[in-house]
Amino acid sequence: MRIGEYALGGLEADQAAPHTIAIASRDQPAPQRAAFDSFQVEIDALLRFGIGKPIIARAAIAARNNGTTVERELLASGTVDPDSYYAGLARALRLSFLPPSTLR
Repeated sequence: MRIGEYALGGLEADQAAPHTIAIASRDQPAPQRAAFDSFQVEIDALLRFGIGKPIIARAAIAARNNGTTVERELLASGTVDPDSYYAGLARALRLSFLPPSTLR
């Protein structure tokens, strides 16, 4: 997933006018994409867990606005169950997962 597939204009959206899209011309350099490119590795990993593109796109926008990570925004929003997320992460790393209820 690349940011911009679901968010209007993605990074190219002008901050002053959020509903306009900046288009590069020969005289003007292409818009910078560094803000969301830093999330791309994290987004690619989340896609492998089966989390949907629209959910990840919303979390990436929130992460940019809040200065956090996409993962934190997904978990804070309640869209992704933390136990399921961490169990999937443990499976991907070939580790055991003990839910918090078993640790008491």
